[in-house]
Order: sequence, then C-alpha cells, then structure tokens
Amino acid sequence: MLRTAVLLILSCVLGTLMAGESAPLRLGVLANRGELAAKTQWSEFATWLGTQCGRSAELVALPIAQVPKAMAERSVDLLVCNPGLAARVVHESAAVPLATWKAKDGSTRMAGVILANPKSGIATVGDLRGRKVMTYGDDSAGAWQFQAGLLFAKGLDPTKDIQRTISKKQDDIVLAVKAGAFDAGFVRNGVLEDMIAKGKLVAADVIVVEPQAAEAGFAHARTTSFYPEWFLLAGAGLDAAQAKTLAAACLALPADQPALVKAEISGWIAPMDLAPTMELLKSLKQPPFDR
Repeated sequence: MLRTAVLLILSCVLGTLMAGESAPLRLGVLANRGELAAKTQWSEFATWLGTQCGRSAELVALPIAQVPKAMAERSVDLLVCNPGLAARVVHESAAVPLATWKAKDGSTRMAGVILANPKSGIATVGDLRGRKVMTYGDDSAGAWQFQAGLLFAKGLDPTKDIQRTISKKQDDIVLAVKAGAFDAGFVRNGVLEDMIAKGKLVAADVIVVEPQAAEAGFAHARTTSFYPEWFLLAGAGLDAAQAKTLAAACLALPADQPALVKAEISGWIAPMDLAPTMELLKSLKQPPFDR
C-alpha cells in the first residue's frame, strides 16, 4: 500500500512538471488600437518567441485596464507595453525589462500628440481649458500621461481643467475629434500618420497643437517631450534563464524578420532607462505612486 501511495505521489509530481514544460508561452500585448489590431500585429511574433524556447505560444491582447492585473496574477509570461505600464509592472509585480523596441523608422523614442478639430479654435495647450477632450486610459503613456505632464507644466490641472472622456482605443479618439464630437484628443505619435497612410484620415481633418520641430531620425508629429518606446518584459513567473535566452534572441533579430515586419517594428535594443518615466508617474501621482 505504501508503494502504491509513493507511486501515486510521483505520478502527480511528474504530471505537474510535464504540464508546466508543455504549457504555452503566453505573450500579453497592450491592445491600444483594439484587440483585432493587436492580434494581427503580434501573433506571428508570439509564435516566434515560442520556437526560441521549444514551447507553443499564445497571444493575449489586453485592454489597458487589465495589464497590471495580468502581470500581478502571472497570467502572462511576457508583456509588450508602453513605458508607463512598464514602469508600473516593474514596481508592482517584479517584471524584468528585456528590450525596448525600435519603430519602423528606427526610432527608440516616443512622444504624445495633442490633436484638435480645425474648427475648435484651439491653437495652444492653454486653449484646452474647459474643452471636451478624449484620451486613452490612465495607464496610457502616449495618450494620457505624457500630455498630462505637459498640461501641468503649462499651468493646467488635467484632472480638473478639461472635460475628459476615456476611449477604448486610440483610433476612435482621432475619429471623434475629426467628427467634431470632441474639441481635442490625446494619442501617441505615429497614430495620425498610420491612419493617413491607411486612408482613414486626411491630414487636414485635424491639427496638431503646439507641434515640436522635426528632428532627424523621428518621422512623426509630436506635442510632448520624448520618452522611451515600448518595452518587452518578462513576468516574475518566467524562468530567468529562459527570459535571458529570449532577450538575446530578440536583440539579434534583423529588421526584415517576418515577425517584426508583421509587428510593424524594426527590431529590439537593450532596455532603455525607465527613470524619466518613473519620475513622470510620481509627478502625476499615477499608480504605483498614488499612495
């Protein structure tokens, strides 16, 4: 009977270990432009990641409000997200930055854009006072946090001095401003240019408020200062050796690798410094610095 009990325990342990080894690698991606867009862009990259460690892979497109919970509960192994969320999950969930992406134009920096309806009369950041503004969620770096920091610097309290409405995806912000449903909106750099290229928008449909001077190596309109681009992070539950292997594989990818082309980026570099983003979150009293 003792022998039977021992064999049963060993069987359970081995079964658990085998299940862990065969479990799919789960890549979470912030779906800032909608679930379908996230899955279209990142499914191939998730599959590629799985091949690097001999596992099947699963893509999890995450609405912005679900990202911190997914990392805290370890329901995803890896995460692709904006620098604001990266700073948050590093602090809250012991996530480890593995890489920062390079955009299609090779830039490793991102910024926020304040756009306005041409008929709104808005020309400066100060003109936003009392106006209807659509943004993305509180954890959005490029479509809330960057612009909120700028508003504070210009003497406006973004939590009180604008009539804010939160959108479920950034493309809808642009379309709402174009239609005149909102006076202004906040999006990350590149969204306007991408929508124009895809025929969803004409440049004259909206204006960029206080556009910054063009800089070499950065192809997009912007209103705010620069911050690091999006990050790839390992969750606390991912084996450290496996995370290191995946990071090295990502850094070695050429720009024409099919999964990168599909993801609409040109590569990965060593993770950039999150300190400036942390300081912004502290100044805004955003999680995890809201207590």
